[in-house]
Amino acid sequence: MNEPISEIAARLIAISVVILFLLWEQLGWACFAGLGVIILFIPFQGLMGRLFQSVRRKTAQLTDTRIRIMNEIISGMRVIKMYTWEQPFQDLVAESRLKEIQRIRHSSLLKAINLSFYFVASRVILYACFVTFVYTGGKLSAESVFVTMAFFNTLRNTLTRHFPAGIAATAELVVACRRIQDFLVLDEIDDSNKPIEYMASVYSGKADGNGVPVSLEKPMKPVDDREKGVFIENMSVRWNDETLEPTLKDISVCVKSGELLAVIGSVGSGKSSLLMSILNELTITSGSMEVRGTVSYAPQESWAFIASVRDNILFGTEYNEQKYNNVVEVCALDRDFKLFPFGDKTICGERGVSLSGGQRARIGLARALYHEADIYLLDDPLSAVDARVAKHLFQKCAVEYLKDKARVLVTHQIQFLKEAHKILVLNDGKCIAFGTYAELWESGINFMSYINDDKPTETKTDKMLQLSEHRRLQRAVSFTSSLASSIVGSDVDRDQPRDVTESDEPKLKQETKMIGSIESSVYWDYVKAGAGPILIFVSFVSILISQILYQGSDFWLTIWTNEVDSDTSVDTNFNVIIYSALIGGLLVSALIRTTTFFVMCMRSSVNLHNRIFHSLLRAPIHVFDSQPIGRILNRFTKDTGIVDELLPATAFDLQMTLSLVIGALIANTIVNWYLIFPAILLCIVVFMCRYFYISAARDIKRLEGLSRSPVYSHVSTTLSGLSTVRAFGAQRMFETQFVRHLNDNTSTFFLFICTSRAFGILMDWVCVLYIGAVVAFIMSYDDLPGGDAGLALSSALTLTGMTQFGVKSSADLESHMTAVERMLEYSRIKPERELESRPDRKPVPEWPQTGEILFKDVSLRYNESPTKVLKAINCVLKGGEKVGVVGRTGAGKSSLVAALFRLTEPEGQILIDGVDIQTIGLHDLRRQIAIIPQEPVLFTGSVRKNLDPFGDRPDDHLWAALAEVQLRDVVTQLGGQLDALVTEGGSNFSVGQRQLVCLARAILRDNRVLVLDEATANVDHRTDALIQRTIREKFRFCTVITIAHRLHTIIDSDKVMVLDAGEVVECGIPHTLLEKSDGLFTKLVDQTEKHMSIRLRQMAKQYFTNKYDVYENDSLNEKDTESD
Repeated sequence: MNEPISEIAARLIAISVVILFLLWEQLGWACFAGLGVIILFIPFQGLMGRLFQSVRRKTAQLTDTRIRIMNEIISGMRVIKMYTWEQPFQDLVAESRLKEIQRIRHSSLLKAINLSFYFVASRVILYACFVTFVYTGGKLSAESVFVTMAFFNTLRNTLTRHFPAGIAATAELVVACRRIQDFLVLDEIDDSNKPIEYMASVYSGKADGNGVPVSLEKPMKPVDDREKGVFIENMSVRWNDETLEPTLKDISVCVKSGELLAVIGSVGSGKSSLLMSILNELTITSGSMEVRGTVSYAPQESWAFIASVRDNILFGTEYNEQKYNNVVEVCALDRDFKLFPFGDKTICGERGVSLSGGQRARIGLARALYHEADIYLLDDPLSAVDARVAKHLFQKCAVEYLKDKARVLVTHQIQFLKEAHKILVLNDGKCIAFGTYAELWESGINFMSYINDDKPTETKTDKMLQLSEHRRLQRAVSFTSSLASSIVGSDVDRDQPRDVTESDEPKLKQETKMIGSIESSVYWDYVKAGAGPILIFVSFVSILISQILYQGSDFWLTIWTNEVDSDTSVDTNFNVIIYSALIGGLLVSALIRTTTFFVMCMRSSVNLHNRIFHSLLRAPIHVFDSQPIGRILNRFTKDTGIVDELLPATAFDLQMTLSLVIGALIANTIVNWYLIFPAILLCIVVFMCRYFYISAARDIKRLEGLSRSPVYSHVSTTLSGLSTVRAFGAQRMFETQFVRHLNDNTSTFFLFICTSRAFGILMDWVCVLYIGAVVAFIMSYDDLPGGDAGLALSSALTLTGMTQFGVKSSADLESHMTAVERMLEYSRIKPERELESRPDRKPVPEWPQTGEILFKDVSLRYNESPTKVLKAINCVLKGGEKVGVVGRTGAGKSSLVAALFRLTEPEGQILIDGVDIQTIGLHDLRRQIAIIPQEPVLFTGSVRKNLDPFGDRPDDHLWAALAEVQLRDVVTQLGGQLDALVTEGGSNFSVGQRQLVCLARAILRDNRVLVLDEATANVDHRTDALIQRTIREKFRFCTVITIAHRLHTIIDSDKVMVLDAGEVVECGIPHTLLEKSDGLFTKLVDQTEKHMSIRLRQMAKQYFTNKYDVYENDSLNEKDTESD
């Protein structure tokens, strides 16, 4: 910081010395009074620079916090709406915004002081020079006054604008550079085991100074003829240096080409950590690991980027039609592609076409298979699919397609373990057993303690799956839309496959781009948001008074010098008193002017942010499904930043410059009214030039804003799938795409700068012509007083630079107003229905008493979709019934949840205890329904806030709920216990533990209706059993709707609803449905393993018999009572 400031100071002093040398003839020693003011001004600006740096550093940290919160809110909006948590998160953002705006207000106050001095500094310097001159015996003449004024006006921009701006900009530059430096010096992963060609990298327990494992061998070329595979010996790893206990301890395992290793274990046992270690994402603390060959990876939490399905599978590799078709077939995606609107060209990713969980998982698996590698790491790719598809994927992919490769498969499905060459059993990061299925069985290993063979279920993500730099942007579950629904392997599909022609192309919804000039209503909305009538009046009056005093000081000097030139008696004291009063009044009015203006701008910024955030909370869920996160986040990052900091300064520059230009033109007109003609001509030429310039500059700025959103979206998407990107060695591809987005953005910004600079040169030449006209006028009038001539010429000289700066400021203002325009666009989003019911329709406090749900001709279509995803559903769910909802991928199961919670307004009627849910407020409805979502979402904050954000429950209730889900000990061990910090996305909890937190939320809500949206999909057997047992105990009198792929979780339900292509094809008691040999539910059961099918039928019959016997006994008891 010292070098730039010293250079600016040196340049300032050099200019000052030159000007003082030229002024010596006019003022003598009095010119040093002005030099003294300049010298005092330099340390003052140094102090301002340090204050700017301090405020900027604190502001940046607070802005980061607010943006992180906004990112989490936007990503988890579906969960927030279903939990009715809008108000707590609105309070959280308001608190974060308040802290940020307080710092921005301090920064604005410093800017106001700086700009006040900019406005009056040259007049203060002139005042010091002239008063010193007259009291040292000098006489003010027109020549001495206006020559001095011209010279100091030349010095003015350097002294009072560029120098303070340089100080502030340098301070902010230092803060930005330090923040970038802090990021660049973070630990980096050693990429030596991320080969594009075959390579072998051996890792010892040693690490370099950054804690990164040291590669003992360099990457080797394909000539390496050693056997490919993974060889681990006594390896211990940990997630980061802050973790005391190792994540994995003393693990020894080897997987060679042609071998399949199955990894099993309970929640938090370290299964995914093992895969992360092989991918070099974890720090090895002891032991060794040798990876021979290239690696391909299919993550458990499926990830996609904004591109076509084909591009997501190819992932930057060359397209081979035969290989591609084989991969699609073994991943059971061929049927899905026929049902997609554009086949495999359909856009998927962050917010494109919504895919079901099963489709996303299979696309991730297809990506791994298409990538040619020696080692395949499959983190339970069988997660979100039904039993038949799971068997297909295991047999066709893991066993047959990859038979010659080394494979590591994380799974919970015991029926597949027999076909694995080796099995690794993990528990709490330690190896419990390792060997073949027969060896482990003979040694007494109880697989049932880890996995239930009745449960072909899904796995979970191990604790802290995300790395510190792998900031997982948790996203709410994507509902299956009509455009992406599919039923894999079904022979009873009702939808005919859609023919996809080559002319069909997917269309991603583009961001709205405004055209034409900014409407006056946008300016007025901005002013109204920041000021009432009183503040507007005070601001306007202060501008008027300060400008009158500014020009008045010049006029008084004109009167004073004319008196001196006319040889009349001059009352020096009187003139000095009046001049002093004018300068003092100018100081006060300038400070009031800047303060009121920035107060108005700050209030406007706060209110605009609050308005769009409230609008976003009330927006329908399709707004978040149809737009990338970056596009929404752009309004709360760059646009809000412009409104916070750039817009107020630019607007003040414009109104100050405009008042100075108008004041100068009026001053010249008062000197002689003939000068009004060149002034009018000047205005006409300037406005014509501005008209052509602003039309280009405005649209260039709009393009710059539009090109910024893809940058944010790309970074967000890349970070969310960072481990996948690195596993495939696709860093270069994503870097190239990022550079392409960044180039689009910077090129438009550079074009904007070029146009503004060219326009500035044009305006300077226009002003030179005006000055020429003024000089010609002065020369043609011999009897013009010297004071008047000096005032006219000095005023005209100020227009040079001032006019072009003013027009540039007006263009910049209009460009910055596009940020306000974009924010106002989001403030006008059509909201959801009312949150609270009207008094005459508000349900009674005890509602619902029984929890009976009646569906009457219920249909559902997603926004702008021509196809219904639910079609005329009619069904009755009695109060207290346990209802299972089944169907293949894309059948409409999650859409049923959307209709029940009115995330998308359904057609038809849904009645709960006789109350039509569409007639009551959304909060009145959603507060009465508890949900355990498929993808559990935790937010940054305390454990307490994640359980009870409203703070309604006492601590003993929270501890009791945690005890019910067996998380009490886990939370107790955290520092701070209930106040312990949950990191971003809940990354310090495993997926299973996050699911248990969601169960604890449901227990605390104690509702009559509970929805489980595949809640046990990502947990092991123990956790699943715990959830099922807790639900039976805590919700035995509640209506429970369980959406599941795993039939064993719903086989003992009172009723099963079978969905197919959005229609209810069967609904009844499981045992009764299984008696229909051609029924869809029967086919679903028959498609499981043979022993599983037998077991499911036995469970259904046993439940039916028990229930029937109880019913019969109750009936007999009633008859006996009547006879008595």
